[in-house]
Amino acid sequence: MARPSGEKTRCGGRWTEAKFNSFIKNQLRQATRKWAPLQDVITQARTRRGFYMCAGCNEEVPATIKTGARRQKNIYADHEPAVIDPEVGFTTWDECIERMFTELEGAQALCHACHSSKTKEETGTRVSARGYYKTHPDEYPGYVAMKGRCNNPKKSDYGYYGGRGIQVCDSWTASFANFIADMGPRPEGHTLDRIDNDGDYSKENCRWATFEEQMNNTRQTVTIEFEGQKMSLAQWGRYIGVKGQTVSNRLKNKWTVAEALGFEPRPSRAEVKERKAKENK
Repeated sequence: MARPSGEKTRCGGRWTEAKFNSFIKNQLRQATRKWAPLQDVITQARTRRGFYMCAGCNEEVPATIKTGARRQKNIYADHEPAVIDPEVGFTTWDECIERMFTELEGAQALCHACHSSKTKEETGTRVSARGYYKTHPDEYPGYVAMKGRCNNPKKSDYGYYGGRGIQVCDSWTASFANFIADMGPRPEGHTLDRIDNDGDYSKENCRWATFEEQMNNTRQTVTIEFEGQKMSLAQWGRYIGVKGQTVSNRLKNKWTVAEALGFEPRPSRAEVKERKAKENK
């Protein structure tokens, strides 16, 4: 998503769009203090009086710890996944509010050390993402979308990818730098495509492909191999000068592949009728 402009259009011309967004987020965060599921996750993590189980390190930790002459809170209700995806950034208020006011399954109890470590990691990812959006505007959005459809069940297309067991290889999951080193710059008019639609996202199974190449490489695509050459119905149609649907109809009417592609004389109606009769026996 494009970053907000620096023009002061909010609060009577006093605030930029970025400051307005920050103000709303802070107000919403304060409201979550009264959100029951976030309180429940802390209650459920309690092991005994004054102690809780941290979901990060899986260790029992005290409710407070001493830092210098003071004691500070040591157990926090944390959103998982993060309210604002560190790779994607702010998208819409609907998604932001949906994640912020999550149910119990979208929250976890973390100790101070784990919470600080997670926050630091997310901050680093956000800083890197801002840089990648600037330096690789053609490749990074596709990389983020790839990880989302494989790892986030809330994505609308998750069922076609992560829901089918499609994964992103460990190397690409670890960093965008590994991805761009393997794939290189995206050619104009191309997008990321898996060669084997049942395989994972990896260097060996991915390429930059045109829209036509992708449409000829879907799970629904019907391909025909003739004399060592393998193409989709649409590609064969263009090759012989007819519509791909025409080739499909010929095959459904019991023409041989050679006949359907025009390399042998077309069969008579009597021959077609005889072939259908044999098949129905």
